[in-house]
Amino acid sequence: MAFGNPAVTMDRRLIAYALSNAHYVEFTFADGTQTKIRTNFSDVDQRLTVFDNFYRTARGVLVNFDYVSGITNAQFVMKGGKRIPITKTAVTTTCRAYAEYTFTRMRTED
Repeated sequence: MAFGNPAVTMDRRLIAYALSNAHYVEFTFADGTQTKIRTNFSDVDQRLTVFDNFYRTARGVLVNFDYVSGITNAQFVMKGGKRIPITKTAVTTTCRAYAEYTFTRMRTED
């Protein structure tokens, strides 16, 4: 999958989370490496959230449920310890979406 101009290609399965900041999107990968790309967050959001494991938790914030280790105090705790905020108004729906994803994944692994 490629984002930005010039296009930067990355494996979406390795994206742990993405954060928007002033016309840039910073991608953090499973191994902890990061890359910052000048791109429109709404484009990243639209292209990644078609996959069940990506979810927008707050304005300008996407997480990959595959790299979440838990939820505490309206935040996702990512593998590696980083805490990602969940919008207060969407805590219930976000937690439900994560639970459904986790449950579905557990059922398909059997």
